[in-house]
Amino acid sequence: MKDMNNKRVFRLILMTIALLLPLLFFHSCGFFGITIEERIQSFEDDLNLIDRSDAYLNFHPSLTTDYDEIKNPAYRFNPVFPNNMTYIPYTITIIDDSAAIAVTGTINSSGWGGDRAITFKMALDGIDWMIEEIPYLYGYVSGKVID
Repeated sequence: MKDMNNKRVFRLILMTIALLLPLLFFHSCGFFGITIEERIQSFEDDLNLIDRSDAYLNFHPSLTTDYDEIKNPAYRFNPVFPNNMTYIPYTITIIDDSAAIAVTGTINSSGWGGDRAITFKMALDGIDWMIEEIPYLYGYVSGKVID
């Protein structure tokens, strides 16, 4: 009887593992979409490249007003985020992402000499979070950074 209970427990454990492994696999493959944190990290990664031609892919294709402009390969997110070794690397730290319409954080660049406040407005595109706009960057006085 005891041997039979052990076999049942062992089978139950194996079945649980067999059911959980595919979920872990799909989660690591983006099955559940791109999170706000992952999207902002992707944008940071793109800012730190000399070739920023794919950076527009972090923005919502139908809600970002400037999408066609930033999609142009000649657009390099200059002068707001200078694209030279004096300023690279950029680091973005998220402070509060509890409201997708106003994700606040700081962005740092060695060329700036310290942190600057930044705000991202995020929107879902299917199951992926995308940047809709960057409405605020400390020290940038010409309106929205990316609308």
